[in-house]
Amino acid sequence: MKKETLKNSIFDSAWKIVEDEGMERLNVRKVAKMSECSLGSLYNSYESFQILQLHINATVLSNLFVKLRTVTEEGIQEEKTLREILKNLGLAYIEFGQENRNLWKSVFEHFPVDPLPEWYAKRAREGVYGICERLGEFFKLPQEEVKHIVGFFWTSIHGMSAILLNRKMEMVAELFRSDSLESYVDYCLEGLFSSELVAKIENYP
Repeated sequence: MKKETLKNSIFDSAWKIVEDEGMERLNVRKVAKMSECSLGSLYNSYESFQILQLHINATVLSNLFVKLRTVTEEGIQEEKTLREILKNLGLAYIEFGQENRNLWKSVFEHFPVDPLPEWYAKRAREGVYGICERLGEFFKLPQEEVKHIVGFFWTSIHGMSAILLNRKMEMVAELFRSDSLESYVDYCLEGLFSSELVAKIENYP
């Protein structure tokens, strides 16, 4: 088997395990068996098990940002307000987590190396900043201001996703059924847009 083909096979096997069972169930022997290769071949393809885990998480992030960029571009093309675009981004973020529960948890709950390598951190930054740049361009806002807005909103939405996906705090989670998620996102936006930080741009564009 060619080196690149083997590497792809190993990645696909690891991805399938994480997607179906979670990162905590991933181990080198299971991946090697599923890929029909030896442990030595696995380590020749990926310098360490931790690096393989990082590549999985990096791909999950890329998929998430593709979804969020699509939502952003659609909102811009339809000339929606900033509040409307952020609402759609929030719902898309929650939806991605619900549709890819184990993959989402892998990214935000498993950090195989510390500190994270620069290539991984760069991918995460570029994904977020790319969305901020598009919003800044369209609404003619300073990048630092957009980053603050997106950052505050993202924190709220991420917290909601964590509660739902971890199935913790059941009493609280019950308050946020799938049919009330839109209302939750609206509440987050109401708080955000009532602040001085974004009040002046509420009616953009």
